Amino acid sequence: MKVALLQIRLDPKSRAGNLQALSKVIEEAARADPAPDLLVLPGACDTGGAVSGRGWSNASLEGATEYLAWKARDWGVFIAAGSHVRHGDTREPCAVLFDPDGDAVARSSSLYGEEFAQSIGGAELWASDIGDLGVFEPSITSPLPEYTETGNRCAVIAVPTMTSLAGKPGRNVEANITSLQSDATVGRYAYWAVVTEAGAKRSPGDGNGPGTFLRAPTGKILASADGPEEAVVVAEVPIGNT
Repeated sequence: MKVALLQIRLDPKSRAGNLQALSKVIEEAARADPAPDLLVLPGACDTGGAVSGRGWSNASLEGATEYLAWKARDWGVFIAAGSHVRHGDTREPCAVLFDPDGDAVARSSSLYGEEFAQSIGGAELWASDIGDLGVFEPSITSPLPEYTETGNRCAVIAVPTMTSLAGKPGRNVEANITSLQSDATVGRYAYWAVVTEAGAKRSPGDGNGPGTFLRAPTGKILASADGPEEAVVVAEVPIGNT
């Protein structure tokens, strides 16, 4: 399975510019030969990397999600991206996996409750011909992923995330990503495809902080973006017994 990690710059002030950036990077990645099976985008693609708030209507947020579904269908690829779901009068971050038909086949959100999070490590899985795929949202309230072995199938968990919350560094989010990147006891038995937005604010003293990378079940980092600039990272994940 070929996985493309798309670390792009998102603009919280321009919905049109944001959609153009998403379209450009999706089309460039999907045109590769051989084409990737799974594209992973950053979190909050529907708000340009910002937390949902004033200035973002329900229609504009839902339109961005529908656009990603259309691009998945247009290119015949899986796309994992971060968006928001309605929770009362607010919108909460979630991660969504679209299949090549444009259907949302897996979704991860802290809103599903403790029982759901504990059952599969906060990552909803969807069985496909190329292996089990899932999504995880490393929000402030979500637990660290403790994904367990599912058998002989390959499991790839996409983690679309943003490291800035409401314009400020999201320390708890960064802690989850850092653990996935470096803690051998977290996230076993799955490949973790973590993508942050380019140029995201990070906590002071952490350098560039956690970024974009693909981690193997052994804890080895198979591929990563070297800095906060825009980048497309492509890596191969073996299908079968992990």
